Amino acid sequence: MTDSRASTPGGLSGIREIFRLVNRHKLLILAPMLLLAGVGWMIASLTVPRFAATAALTLDVSKVQVLDREVVSR
Repeated sequence: MTDSRASTPGGLSGIREIFRLVNRHKLLILAPMLLLAGVGWMIASLTVPRFAATAALTLDVSKVQVLDREVVSR
């Protein structure tokens, strides 16, 4: 008697078995992944930021010339 579920070398049966295994155990795969993602999200949202940056842009108008839709800087 031959087993119809036995994988044949070089065939797609091995890939199909992997997909069947993942499909059967999808809850055991997704539940810890979602739980850890939720815990990570909570930790990241509750953590106080360590660094805050500010920027200021200054323009020295004495060195800029506007010539007919062009800006030229010396």
